[in-house]
Amino acid sequence: MSNFKHIQLSDNGIIKNVISVNDDEMIARDIMPGHHVQTILDANARVRNDNMHNSKAAGRLAARIPLPTYQTWRKEWQIKGRNHATWATFLAAKINSRDFSYLRTQPGKMQVPENLR
Repeated sequence: MSNFKHIQLSDNGIIKNVISVNDDEMIARDIMPGHHVQTILDANARVRNDNMHNSKAAGRLAARIPLPTYQTWRKEWQIKGRNHATWATFLAAKINSRDFSYLRTQPGKMQVPENLR
């Protein structure tokens, strides 16, 4: 990002909100340091491996997603997927994919309730 002026709007200790501007464009970013992302991934692995799952329970934790990843997916859905799937269906497809299985806290696939499809 050459020739950009970077302005930090906020920093809550986990997420930094930064705007980068130059004469032609403005880019807003949320930055989460890698060690915070790793904390989320480690917590997911602990929950996934504790074998205390009740597959019949309603409202159980299915995944933990770092905020920048969630925001990226949300933008992708708004641009590409909004006309083809609900947000819940799009999110479940992402979480159920092999590429993002490390975000799941439960074994198996996440199901989308009928009323959210």
